[in-house]
Amino acid sequence: MTNAKQYREAYGISADEMAKALGISRPTYMSRENGTSEFTREEMNKFVETIKSKLTETLPVNIESIFFN
Repeated sequence: MTNAKQYREAYGISADEMAKALGISRPTYMSRENGTSEFTREEMNKFVETIKSKLTETLPVNIESIFFN
């Protein structure tokens, strides 16, 4: 299980918005977020970039803190 949902919700990003940012369908995104399937490295990078685009201050957001905690 990842921290993807917590990060997504903490920054006010809907599942639909994140799926679009990752270039995948909402059902595919939800299977990734719920741990049914795994995020690809490219999706992880896009996820982090989407989160960073919402930041108002510099915080340590990276692949490791979200997906490999």
